[in-house]
Amino acid sequence: MHSSPRSGLKRRVWLGVLVGWLLSIGAADVLSELVVVAGNSWELAAGREALWFTHTRNPSHLAWSVQQFAIVLGCAVAGYIGAHLAPRRAWAVPVGLVALSLLSAFFAHLPRSNSLVVLLIFSLAPAIALAAGVAVNWRHRRNDA
Repeated sequence: MHSSPRSGLKRRVWLGVLVGWLLSIGAADVLSELVVVAGNSWELAAGREALWFTHTRNPSHLAWSVQQFAIVLGCAVAGYIGAHLAPRRAWAVPVGLVALSLLSAFFAHLPRSNSLVVLLIFSLAPAIALAAGVAVNWRHRRNDA
């Protein structure tokens, strides 16, 4: 039994969405921990007490900001890779990645803040970064063509 070319495209789209989403989750976890280790090492090298691990949920501390930047960067790379695995300009990839990212944020531990800006950054930045990674991939593909 042979599969149709359309089912092959669907599989590639789903592969791109699934790999991009899993990479974004993995990148967020790994990069978050690397930020804490690097921050603690930096503090110790400067002769200060290393307490970055206690401030990763505190939006007013540098640790939280650097951690969010690392997560956004990792999500952008994950979006780029997800789009690379999918067929050209498959809109299901960015839509799926953004939807799954927002669903993941719904189940995540929110930062300790009553600030709407902080909650929006925490919830939306990874989704926007995933979409931006897809857009960069599309632009890169267009320039190569």
